[in-house]
Amino acid sequence: MWWSASCNDIDSAELHAVTGGSDDGFLYARGFIVAMGRNFYYAVAADAQMAVPRAEFEEMCYFFAHLCHERYGNFPRTRSGISRESCSNLTGWPR
Repeated sequence: MWWSASCNDIDSAELHAVTGGSDDGFLYARGFIVAMGRNFYYAVAADAQMAVPRAEFEEMCYFFAHLCHERYGNFPRTRSGISRESCSNLTGWPR
């Protein structure tokens, strides 16, 4: 759940303007931000200009699901209602 919540929290038009990319590319850019660690994540969350343009880490987006599958034989079903998909954080995307 931390992964989805983290990706959702930094899902914003402001960050997308810095990192660029398609919907998937922006998801992978947020994967990079999470993979870089807590300090970098919080720095980018506070100031989108701290992000690295065009940096992506696709594998991070699926890391926890694959880890759960390896350990427990199934993929997680959190039913948290938190989406990691791009443009799903309504506070980050003015309509």
